[in-house]
Amino acid sequence: MDLIVKVKLQKFNWYSQGKIHAAGFAWFGNSYLARESLIDELKKHQDNIIGLKEFLAGLNGQYAILIERNDECWLASSIHWCFPLFYSQQKTGLQISDDPALLVNNNQDDPCEFTANYFTTFGVCPRNRTLDNDIFQIRPGELLQLDAENSTSIPIHFQSAKQIPQPPTLSNPEEVKNVLLESFSRYSKLIADKQVLLPLTAGYDSRLLACLLKEFGHTNVLCATWGRADNQEKETAAKVAQQLGFDYHFVNYSEIVQAGFSGEDDFREYIPFAGHTSSMPFLQDYFGIKWLKENQLIDSSTVVMPGHPGDFISGEHLSKMHLFKSPGELSRHIISRFSTSISLTKAQKLKLSNHITANYTSRPDGQFWKGYEQWDLEERQAKFIGNSTLAFRFFGLEPIMPLFDQTILRFFERLEPHQRINSQLYNKTLETLFFRPQKVDFNLKRQKTNHQLFTSLKNLALKFTPEFVKQHYYPINDPICYREMTNELREMCPDLDFSKPVKPHFYNAFLTQWYLKTLNNR
Repeated sequence: MDLIVKVKLQKFNWYSQGKIHAAGFAWFGNSYLARESLIDELKKHQDNIIGLKEFLAGLNGQYAILIERNDECWLASSIHWCFPLFYSQQKTGLQISDDPALLVNNNQDDPCEFTANYFTTFGVCPRNRTLDNDIFQIRPGELLQLDAENSTSIPIHFQSAKQIPQPPTLSNPEEVKNVLLESFSRYSKLIADKQVLLPLTAGYDSRLLACLLKEFGHTNVLCATWGRADNQEKETAAKVAQQLGFDYHFVNYSEIVQAGFSGEDDFREYIPFAGHTSSMPFLQDYFGIKWLKENQLIDSSTVVMPGHPGDFISGEHLSKMHLFKSPGELSRHIISRFSTSISLTKAQKLKLSNHITANYTSRPDGQFWKGYEQWDLEERQAKFIGNSTLAFRFFGLEPIMPLFDQTILRFFERLEPHQRINSQLYNKTLETLFFRPQKVDFNLKRQKTNHQLFTSLKNLALKFTPEFVKQHYYPINDPICYREMTNELREMCPDLDFSKPVKPHFYNAFLTQWYLKTLNNR
């Protein structure tokens, strides 16, 4: 008996032939695949899931696919997770959609306590869970074999712990430069005749992309920074853009983030679009893109090039994780480093730690610290940071992320850990081989040092510090106007007793609680 499948793909730009559906683009070797050409390649593997897995493992790009079969469905997502897919398994068949609101949900209960705590802590739901108990999500870098009752997950990006790990390698700035240039050359061809919007800050990643755009001869580039009027990033960003000959605009959030925005139609539509019951809807870019489009500085043909996930490949998030003595120690470090700073009970912390240990750091090969990067890439870079690009898609723009290129990811994965800690090799390469030749080697960040013990003691002290002292310690006027944004959202839920973050400038704690509340009020 054939499996009954209901497919509703309406949110993203899908191309379909029969029962094969694909969104996005990719390269296989030197061949560029999109729409018809991508479907044609998928047809060759529609009857062999092992062959499909090997094909997807060789793809390099931003994509999602769905293949309907008589007795099951195959779903896959690149590690970028640009096109989230959701499914619900029912006795009568399968429901699959790129919008969970289109799936029939027979369970209107609140999300389970663990999923809700994970979401308010990290801004995403764990693994394949969502905030709807009978709706699930495809994970980044996963091929899923699915029928009405069972599912089999096949990783297409991450190395299995059963495989013999490749020994780490040493590299040098010239090799890093060549990898970056080779990878960017592919994306350069995609944007040859298009306007590029570059969200430019004083940081390294967006400055690198600016240099690469200049290196490859792109001139139709608009660099933009957005935030509070006294945003400290704008002067450096404007100077970088001027030196490279690009147009620059600063979007003043002090003027455009006005009271009452939560009642606007665009905002009401954006929240479910970007949150899709599983990820925190980012507000940082929403107002900037909206203003640029309304003022006709960009249009639906513009390509946006954010610097995601530069801090991941560079090693900015890494401490000396390979020196951690146990998986439990590492999982506790993840919670301390990446949480929204919301207060958790000992029991809640233990459950989060046990979950991370069991699913990411418990490795038969003994190299449990590698699970740190898998968790970071899947749960943070893809679902959290990468998901912020939905602000661009909401306004009809296409985001492309050259630093998420598979070649770049693989290259940095194989590096000796000490070359990545504190972004040592990455920063040296950018400063000497990109910024200096382009004469944008000014206002550079100082080399980071490891203050792990000091940070732990400081956070402990902050937990018991009176609120008025913490408000003095941290600037009340954050650079993105998150204070004004979250104040309005909190006023929308006067009956909700928001838990305050230990660090008062961690406004994501309020965003995650507010979003969870809006779902519970449906």
